[in-house]
Amino acid sequence: MCPQNSMIEYIGNWLQAIKDNYNVNPYIFGVIYLVSVIPWWYGLYRTIDCLRKKQMGITVRWLVIVGFLTIAPFLYVAVFGRNLPVSFWIIIAAIVVISFINLAKKLQQSLKSNSQK
Repeated sequence: MCPQNSMIEYIGNWLQAIKDNYNVNPYIFGVIYLVSVIPWWYGLYRTIDCLRKKQMGITVRWLVIVGFLTIAPFLYVAVFGRNLPVSFWIIIAAIVVISFINLAKKLQQSLKSNSQK
């Protein structure tokens, strides 16, 4: 068997497993997964770069983007499928908590700046 056939067979098995496990169209899941790969790596690069430069405000923004891209295919499953992994719900909870914390900080800063004027 040549390596090319084994790769095609692997992808076919992966798509079938997605259909069996999550009860969704595996091609839509696969496209969402593949489309989010490059932005995910860029977001990870930017997160690490911001951490290195100690830019915490921007780092949080990039972490939320990376988190969203990590769960993007599973959002499709959440709406149209079943049997989501626990990691999906943990990441969703983390994104929601981080977003609310950032919103609260921005509102607090806005209120302080308005009261000083």
